[in-house]
Parts: sequence; C-alpha cells; structure tokens
Amino acid sequence: VIPLLGDGEWKVRAGVIRAIAVVGSEAASLLLRLKIVNGDREPEVMSECFAAILDLEGSEGVRVVAKAASSGNPEFREGAMLARGASRRAVAVEWLIGKFQSTIDREGRRAILLALSTSRVEAAIDFLLELMRSGTGLVPGQAEEALKIHARDEQLRARMDEAIRSR
Repeated sequence: VIPLLGDGEWKVRAGVIRAIAVVGSEAASLLLRLKIVNGDREPEVMSECFAAILDLEGSEGVRVVAKAASSGNPEFREGAMLARGASRRAVAVEWLIGKFQSTIDREGRRAILLALSTSRVEAAIDFLLELMRSGTGLVPGQAEEALKIHARDEQLRARMDEAIRSR
C-alpha cells in the first residue's frame, strides 16, 4: 500500500489511508504519522489521516492532531480541527474550546465552532449555546451557524431559540 500513498489521484490516497486504519497495528500508526509529517496537497487526504490516527491512537492521537492543527496551512488546520471534533473525545472538545479562546482569525474560529458542533458532545453544545447567549461581535452568529447542522434536532433547536431570545 505504500506506493499508493503517493498515487496521483487523491481519492486513492484517501482510500489507502482508510485501509491502513482498518489494519490497526503499530505499523499502521507509524505509517499514518509519517504521512502527517510529510503532508499531502489535498486537505481531504489529510483529514482522513487525522481521523485515522485519532481512531487508532486515542488520546495520543489527539496530541498528534493538535500539533497538526497548529500548522500554518489553513486547510490542514481545518481538517485537523474537524477530525478532533469528529472523534467525540472529551479531551478533544476541551482542547477545541481552549483553542477557540486563543484564536483570533475568523476562519480559524469558524472551523473550531464547526468542529465543536460536529462532536455532538454535550459540553461542546453547551459552550456553543453560551456563545450564542453571551458572545460578542460576530461570535453569536458564528455559533448559531455551526449549530445549524443539527436543524432536525427539535430539542436542540428549542435550546437555540431560547439562547437567541436571551441574547
């Protein structure tokens, strides 16, 4: 599979990463770490890699992806953020909340809020609702936008409406 990690088609590279993750061995983790270090020109491939390392390595994977999330490449940073949220790990949510507090650029904050929303972890949802209630500037609207992915969740929609009313 190693030659396929360099295939010209990004979908092949992403599929190989998913296959490596299924193997689930120490060698698989090392290969994924190498791919993260070397990077890829396609954000989708890196997102697959981030998700795979989180699945394989758990808490240690959170640290690896956090380092990648600090990279200067905005697309890779967003992929790392979304993978952290998708992991649904409490430690990842805590990291995302802390990262939100220290992030000033609008796109970075948007990615963090979306990652928190996709996590579906109650602490993340509570944080987003609190931002809707008491955030300043663009933050309440950004938090609301992030939560819109749950539009069919009537209970959450009611909580969102309450947060909007209390603003």
